[in-house]
Amino acid sequence: MDISEKPFVSVVVPVKNGANSIDALLKALLNQDYPKDKTQIILVDNGSLDGTYDLIKKYPVVYAQEDRVPGSYAARNKGLSLAAGDIIAFTDADCCPEPDWISKGVEALMSEGAALAGGRVSFILPENPSTSELIDSTVYMQNEVNVKTRKSAVTANLFVRKELFEKMGCFESARSGSDFLWTRKATRLGYPLIYVPDAVVHHPTRRFRALMRKSYRVGSGFLNLVPRRFYAMRVLWLIVRLMTPVPSKVIVKVARGSRNKPETKRSYFSFWGVSYAYQLVQAAAVIRAISKKLG
Repeated sequence: MDISEKPFVSVVVPVKNGANSIDALLKALLNQDYPKDKTQIILVDNGSLDGTYDLIKKYPVVYAQEDRVPGSYAARNKGLSLAAGDIIAFTDADCCPEPDWISKGVEALMSEGAALAGGRVSFILPENPSTSELIDSTVYMQNEVNVKTRKSAVTANLFVRKELFEKMGCFESARSGSDFLWTRKATRLGYPLIYVPDAVVHHPTRRFRALMRKSYRVGSGFLNLVPRRFYAMRVLWLIVRLMTPVPSKVIVKVARGSRNKPETKRSYFSFWGVSYAYQLVQAAAVIRAISKKLG
């Protein structure tokens, strides 16, 4: 694609208390091989208290705040209101894109005539990963599975033509799951979604406490994903499933795979324990969301 034909791209990143990772992210974004005069980088702060702004102000990026509505999706919506690009690229404050991330995502989107593209989230495993980190790297942000089987994608690595937001509106300001809902709605309306394995962002794996916090956020958005038909019965089934100490097929597969590598070998009990812990945390989030809804 000729430089003159390349579309203008706005990168939107929500951030809250991102002082530990924001430098690496911004350096990676500013060192993209995509034309600088066709790139806009927007950081939206959602209530940081750790000096994140002092780090961001050193860089030539657009900075905005979303303090009225909590949550990363409200921050992304604020970023969308400032975006000048024909294509919107989303990633997270704790991610680190490859130098050709924008180029690969845009190239695939344009060449295949797609409306949305989910890129690959590559987890950074330490030399001797914990069970929680092994599970995290397999369970969350799996865009290939999301795109191919669920017709959805996550905003940790997502490219969208701006015209879709103009037609469909912005994300719901929920705590979790709005990217899944929005992209699934888009595909159901007939907008093509593709998976782009060459558009890569790296993400650190989470240890136990961080994984539990992530699981709670995910669980808090589960009610939004439940189909309206037979809603009460489906919610009850969801809670029962989460509280049943049976690991998912994904966890069983990870546990079996770890047995073949000395550096990741763990007992099946450790995988069961961590996976059941995050199921219980998700169940607690669902029950709390129900109580809020009722009262």
